[in-house]
Amino acid sequence: MNQKQARAAWETEGEDRSRAVARVFESVAPSYDAANRVMSLNQDNRWRKALVAGLELQPGQQAVDYCTGTGQFLPILREAVGESGEVHGLDFSDAMLSEARKLNLADVVLGDAMNPPYVDKQFDAATMGWGLRNIPDPAKALSEVHRTLKVGGKFGLIDCVQVESKFLNAVTTPPRRLALPLLGRVLGKTDEYRYLAKSMERFMNRTALIASFELAGFSDIRTRQFMLGNICLVWGTKK
Repeated sequence: MNQKQARAAWETEGEDRSRAVARVFESVAPSYDAANRVMSLNQDNRWRKALVAGLELQPGQQAVDYCTGTGQFLPILREAVGESGEVHGLDFSDAMLSEARKLNLADVVLGDAMNPPYVDKQFDAATMGWGLRNIPDPAKALSEVHRTLKVGGKFGLIDCVQVESKFLNAVTTPPRRLALPLLGRVLGKTDEYRYLAKSMERFMNRTALIASFELAGFSDIRTRQFMLGNICLVWGTKK
């Protein structure tokens, strides 16, 4: 992917954006998990476990991981629902899903989070990790998550957000702008990781994310933040 294509991923809208972002993730799939370990200081899986713990899943229940990517949530969800439960995963990148399928832990399908192939009130819980900021219409995706949850079902999301403190934002933004493209250069994916840095800068802050949950119909919204506010965990319940 060249710099022009990577730039297009954050400058386009609608279906053009979906295709551009899909190209980014098709390209970075082999290195994506290793890069996450580095950028999170090896904390990303701890955050996933904290997110799933907040869903309070029980053995035998059904869970879905939207924007599942390489399937890093799937082992945690499988442990929570046990062998008697069901775990599903959905992603728009076949290259990412090829890694998730190797885990053999869930019914993993290629699809769009804005139009998922699931029926109303199918799941007891849903997760989404680092995916919402890459979706052309986040409000539509959140509405679909809400639709596919049972009444009382819980949704947990984790993503990089804009830091609300002006001071902390000024402190953390420059290193991120340098670190992601530098990591991409090491991996031979400079432009793709430049897009990932740009997608973080253009995403919501915690307050806007809470408002988006409320607009989609979720209540009892809770949050936790890490890495000086750059990482936000959000939980909501379908009433």
